[in-house]
Amino acid sequence: ELVDVSGLRRTAGDYNHGDLEQLMAKPSVTGNAVVEYNRLAPGRMALAFCVTVAHAEAVAKAFSEAGIPSESVDGKLSAEERAARLARLASGETRVLTSCELISEGFDAPAVGAVISLRPTQSLTLHMQQIGRGLRPSGERDCIVLDHAGNCFRHGFAEDDRVWSLEGRPRNSSTEPVIEVHRCLECFACYQGGVCPQCGAGRQPSPREVKQREGEMERLLVVQKRVGLKTAMQNARSYEDFQAIGIANGYNPKWAGVQWGRSWQRKYMNRRKAAA
Repeated sequence: ELVDVSGLRRTAGDYNHGDLEQLMAKPSVTGNAVVEYNRLAPGRMALAFCVTVAHAEAVAKAFSEAGIPSESVDGKLSAEERAARLARLASGETRVLTSCELISEGFDAPAVGAVISLRPTQSLTLHMQQIGRGLRPSGERDCIVLDHAGNCFRHGFAEDDRVWSLEGRPRNSSTEPVIEVHRCLECFACYQGGVCPQCGAGRQPSPREVKQREGEMERLLVVQKRVGLKTAMQNARSYEDFQAIGIANGYNPKWAGVQWGRSWQRKYMNRRKAAA
């Protein structure tokens, strides 16, 4: 069952750390993480993202007591000890490495084959960075994400297509994007669409109460607009082309310059690959 974060306070645009620690450090949550790791990702080297240093140490202890060699890393450790713990993860001596924020970004461990999310966040960037720690090239064909925090329901999957904008979200906005992610009632995997890709079970839609209210119909072609934007950007050949796209979609005037720069960067990289 997903953790209920509805009553948590918010600080600096994300969930309050103190509230999160009390919620996620419950024995039932930590114990469930150990059980699900043994069931779904046994033997894989994994990174567990926690709320605080104390939470990370408690999770590492729970895994170790279950016979899974685990350690935690944090900024209080000496550089030598931190390097030694990371080396034990790379060699396989340590199976689960827990941390608060030390390994969320700029950390490269190709041997990692599983990510354990124990830190609910409202930050899409943090969500993507944490999952990305397990998406480095390695001997593993894939990465198993054990999402105990419900972040995939808030932000979607790492492989989802996204249209990025320079506009940003309004401050203090309580409106969150609707992400079509479902949880299978048979095997509990998270997926999109009508059929679970893991066990093949069909999705059973929940009955909803229909409420009627007055209003005017407005034509909204979201899918067509998104596809049209992608096509227009692929066909753009000049800065003026990107300017026209930006104006048509109501984007910030700086959007055209950023996209034009990225276009040149892609062309440059493609030329280098072709010449190699």
